Amino acid sequence: MHQNEQQKISSWKAFEEQHPLPDHLENKIVESLKQKELIKPSRIRTIPRWTMGVAASVIFFLLGFYVNASLTTSTEGYLTEFNYMLLLHENDQFVAGNPEQRFQEYAQWMGGIYEKGLKIDGQELARKGTDIQSIISNKSHFTTGYFLLKAPNLKEAQAIAQSCPHVKYGGQIEIKPILKH
Repeated sequence: MHQNEQQKISSWKAFEEQHPLPDHLENKIVESLKQKELIKPSRIRTIPRWTMGVAASVIFFLLGFYVNASLTTSTEGYLTEFNYMLLLHENDQFVAGNPEQRFQEYAQWMGGIYEKGLKIDGQELARKGTDIQSIISNKSHFTTGYFLLKAPNLKEAQAIAQSCPHVKYGGQIEIKPILKH
């Protein structure tokens, strides 16, 4: 660029800074240039939203897989920590009560078990499942959860099961020893 052209550009920039165009006037000029096809509106290509959702899902899946793999040594090692399974059953007489209160009761119950130096872990199960070969004749009886328990003996496991809030709400608990091979 020649020095003369550079001076013109810098003079124009200085003028623009000192005398900015009002927004409404700038919009009119841009519209007029578009109508005369001196400038063409261009559409910015964006990534469709669904691709971002898919990418995020894949990232979270891989992150979850990695975290799970790093936290879990092996299922076999995990199961050998426990020696009893408490199967939670419900029937038509079960009264669920307030879910938040129930959650607090279960949390306190499990905390008390940990305070005794024992181990417990568990999960709630979906009410509906898939029967491969139906062996339950009474369809009003559901297995709704389980706990894995490390207790010194069956008597202690029975005492723990009896103190479970599930019994208070009308549920039944079945205690199964976990066989070690």
